[in-house]
Amino acid sequence: MRERLFKWLSDALGPEEDIQITSEDDVWPEDGLVNAPDFDEATHSPTCHVLVSVGDQVAAGEVLLELEMSMYIYELVSPCSGVVEELYVTGNPIAPEQALVKLTRPGQRVLE
Repeated sequence: MRERLFKWLSDALGPEEDIQITSEDDVWPEDGLVNAPDFDEATHSPTCHVLVSVGDQVAAGEVLLELEMSMYIYELVSPCSGVVEELYVTGNPIAPEQALVKLTRPGQRVLE
């Protein structure tokens, strides 16, 4: 269904060489790393709740972990489909823009 929608939008907007629409699955993070958001360390000390394990297959938009800060829960979602290769969360606190999860593309071998 999603691919048909992207095709319809691409056809409606003009020739493919002029406008290219990509799906969320095509957005791959640099080095496969998913980082914590940028936040003010002086006022926030987030608590991290990991919701995935190494080897789990995740879809684009799936929640990987939750950061709880200042009575607010921030859901960190996967930017693409992939396999959880490594978790960098060793405990609390979490630093701003800290690498938290490393993903590999589906079908690639996960190193253990």
